[in-house]
Amino acid sequence: MANAATSFFSSLYQDGPVDVEATRNLLDAIPENSRVSTLESHRLTRPSGSDGCRVPECFRARPHPYIGLSTSSTPGLDGLP
Repeated sequence: MANAATSFFSSLYQDGPVDVEATRNLLDAIPENSRVSTLESHRLTRPSGSDGCRVPECFRARPHPYIGLSTSSTPGLDGLP
């Protein structure tokens, strides 16, 4: 079982050829009302902090919940690595 999982995840994120037509078909199937607008796209892709965005004070005062947890594993069912 471990070998099967290792094999699957080792090949899952490898570079490979992209089927452009399949990608277009998939994206075209997204309903118009579910798509990100041009303005939203610009807001989501601009560099962080370009609009003076700051981390809210309530988050700065608390310790980070993931400090000390492994960063070399994916989250489990509980959302923690």
